[in-house]
Amino acid sequence: MRSRGRCSGNGFPASRPAKHQGIPQGTAEQDGSQRCARHLANQRVNLFRPVHVKTLASQKRRALLTARKLQGKAIAIENDIRGLLRNFGLKVGLVGAVKFEERISELVEGRCELAEIVTPLLEVRCKLREQFTVLHRRRLRIVRDDEESVGA
Repeated sequence: MRSRGRCSGNGFPASRPAKHQGIPQGTAEQDGSQRCARHLANQRVNLFRPVHVKTLASQKRRALLTARKLQGKAIAIENDIRGLLRNFGLKVGLVGAVKFEERISELVEGRCELAEIVTPLLEVRCKLREQFTVLHRRRLRIVRDDEESVGA
């Protein structure tokens, strides 16, 4: 059982040496320059692994590929529209990306409330597809430039 005498901040009696308190020696009174020196020494003995930093061009390419997920979002909106219409007993059927909007307009013709719900979704889908096309063209341009530089 611990004595009820004077205690330090960590709960052990103040008279007890640091090496018996489970605290690494020297950590309490270490200043910033000593920690920095210890860090550099640890690096020299390979305790830290070097990190590969990608170039700015490769980071931009990766960002472009990530942004191409717009196509998946456009498809998700198409599926949401299909689900909404199915609740009203309307089936879209097999329709390509080009004729999708025409088919939806055909189905909601004469149903004003349904058209008010579906029209904004169609606009968002259209905008997403346009921006995806822009990003896709940019990616193709980068690929073409890379092939020219490798082939030269």
